Amino acid sequence: MGSLWEDLNNQVPEYFGDIAREFSLEFLKVSPLKTALTKGDFAIIIYIDRFSAGLAYVLRDNKGRNIEYNCDNFFAEKYDAEDRIGLIKDENKTAKEYIINDLIIMRNGLRNKFTYILEGDTTWIEEYRKSEWFSERVLRNNII
Repeated sequence: MGSLWEDLNNQVPEYFGDIAREFSLEFLKVSPLKTALTKGDFAIIIYIDRFSAGLAYVLRDNKGRNIEYNCDNFFAEKYDAEDRIGLIKDENKTAKEYIINDLIIMRNGLRNKFTYILEGDTTWIEEYRKSEWFSERVLRNNII
């Protein structure tokens, strides 16, 4: 049995299983606190932090490098009430419940607003590059 955060990371397939099945994505445990949804030349990384969960997008570029885009905030500013259906409403939420709520919002947001990304479309990256949230880095380890 791991820490609370490792246990939550182990539950990522439960929260994103329907999306993985629908879009033929595979789960890959990247680290004790990161799980990837992968397909072809891209991956969506779900990561667990102290009081939140977030996501990043990894794309293999034309040089064979894995480029990580930390697009969590870029996506988050597009989430709305539709993506917040099913949240834990307790006023005295624990860290676990905050993280579960983040997983629910990300799952719903991907399904409601970003299915084209789950299908492998990368045209959104141009809009992301122009946003205040743009961040990219070359990964040393190959995830995809």
